[in-house]
Amino acid sequence: MTADNRQKREDAPSLLTRLSRQPATTAVLATVTPTLFVLSQNWYALSPAKSAWLVAAALVAGIALAALISAVSFLAVRAAALFAGFTPDRAEAIRNTVFGIASGFVVSALLYRSLQGLLPIAYGPIVASAAIIAAIVAAFFVRRHDVVNRFLAIFAVVACVGWATSVASSVPPNATALRRDFERAKFASKPNIYLFIYDAYGSRDVYERNFSFDNSAHYAALEGKGFKVLHG
Repeated sequence: MTADNRQKREDAPSLLTRLSRQPATTAVLATVTPTLFVLSQNWYALSPAKSAWLVAAALVAGIALAALISAVSFLAVRAAALFAGFTPDRAEAIRNTVFGIASGFVVSALLYRSLQGLLPIAYGPIVASAAIIAAIVAAFFVRRHDVVNRFLAIFAVVACVGWATSVASSVPPNATALRRDFERAKFASKPNIYLFIYDAYGSRDVYERNFSFDNSAHYAALEGKGFKVLHG
C-alpha cells in the first residue's frame, strides 16, 4: 500500500460521520428519538413487547418519511431548474430547506405532549415547538445538519440509558426471593378474573338507610353471572 493510499484511507470519514452528514438521517432520527424519549418517561405503562413494537414502527415511519421528503425535494429541485440562474448550490439549499422544515415539524409534534408537561404555562409548548423548528431549519440552512443529527443521536442514547436505569431501579434485588408460594405457582388453565372496585359507591346499607333505595337487584344480577359480591 502506497503512502497516498494510506493517507486517503486515513482521511476517509467513518460510517457514523457519513450518516451524520445525510439529511435523510435527520428524518429517521426525527421519529425515533422523540419516540424513545416519550417511552423512557412512560415505560411503566407499556409492556416490553408493545414498547419494542412502537420503536420499530417509529423506525419504519422515519425511513418512509425520509423517502417522502426526498421525493418532494427532488420535485422541488426539478421545478426550480426550469428557471434561469439555477445552480447546484441552490438545489442543495432547496433539499436542505425541505428536510429541515419537515424534520423540525415532526420532532416538535412528537414532543408536544411532553413539552406540555415540562412547560405548564400559557403558550410555553408552542414557543418551545417553534424554537425547535427554527433551530433545525437554521442548521439545515447553514448546511450544519450534521450537528442536528449528532444532537438527536445523543438525545436518543440518553433516553435509552434513562429508560434502562428506571427499569432496573424499579426491580428490588431480592424480588425473586420475596415472591410467595402462590406467586410462583403455575396453573394448568388460567381463567379470566374480573375485579370490580366500586370506588365512591355507597354500600347496600347506606342506600337503604339514607336513600331508602333497594339495590339488591343489581347485586343479584352480579351473583347470577358468577361474581362474588363482598359488601363493605
